[in-house]
Amino acid sequence: TTTTTTTTTTTTVLSILALDPPRHSELVQAMAAATARFWRSLRDAARQRPMRGPPVGSERAPLPPSLESVESDMALKWAAQARMDVRLVAAIQRQEHPAFCGIAAATTVTSAAGVGLTDQRRFADAFRRVARWPPVFAHYGWDQLGDALDRLPAALKHRLLLHLQYDGVPMNVLAEWFRVQGYAAEAVSAGDVDLDVFREDILRAFPPPPSAIAPAAADAPAVAPVAGGTAAEASADACAGVLLASSTGKPYVVVNYSRKAVGQMMFSGGHYAPIGGFHPGLDKVLVVDVNSRRYPSVWVDLPVLWSAVHTRVGNGAWRGYLRLRAPAAVRSESAERILGGEGA
Repeated sequence: TTTTTTTTTTTTVLSILALDPPRHSELVQAMAAATARFWRSLRDAARQRPMRGPPVGSERAPLPPSLESVESDMALKWAAQARMDVRLVAAIQRQEHPAFCGIAAATTVTSAAGVGLTDQRRFADAFRRVARWPPVFAHYGWDQLGDALDRLPAALKHRLLLHLQYDGVPMNVLAEWFRVQGYAAEAVSAGDVDLDVFREDILRAFPPPPSAIAPAAADAPAVAPVAGGTAAEASADACAGVLLASSTGKPYVVVNYSRKAVGQMMFSGGHYAPIGGFHPGLDKVLVVDVNSRRYPSVWVDLPVLWSAVHTRVGNGAWRGYLRLRAPAAVRSESAERILGGEGA
């Protein structure tokens, strides 16, 4: 392994030296910048690893008038009218670390679908289950250095990813994580699509209920799908006429959005969240917040959410969302608990 790495490095250096001076200078500068970003990620992960999430019972940040808490009386009424995914809402996983919003959003989906890892701190273990790792570090924005890290032995890549997860996980890495577990997954850059495409993906994840159960929707009890709470878990059977139940082959949408752009001014950086419901009459979606100790899950106007997704991160890259489709489910023990009303 050492010989291979040395040979690769030597070849890279020789290729740089063979370039014309202007091109040589540009490439050296690019490599230096990529290396600096890599070391910064390692440093930040080391600093953040000992951090803990806010304690249970800590005060939540206030919501703007444009967002409706899923726990409000109004949300009780909307829940009875909306197209909801009861499994996903009941399967909510609170993020176990401040940097784990993407991981928690992903494991909420796998818990709901009953396929894939659900232990947040074992996120990297999914890649150990495949014979050949997909590109992972190439998605971190480290240019050729990322490509070189993807050629490391699997054991080293696993240890590196276990460390880097404490600095957050890029959306493309989440897509790779889902793929190695059998999901169809696509990372959609907000710079490549528009509101109409986003709306189509939401509608695909939340289609109209079959006509056979449509009459039940009007008589369904008003139940608030309180993310992570007993109300959602206990109401699964009662809401069967309104809430989507099948997880086999089901589409999911996980958004990466700017909290500030939806009016959440405290803890206002980027955030990941799965979409748990769609209200066609109000054109609102339910953002299932995995950091529910800071903010509750909320109903938000679909165009407003899109405006928060259609933003850029600090390095200029677009945010976006994941289009997912679950594989045929082999129901897990956690999924049985969810459907049985015990919660996850």
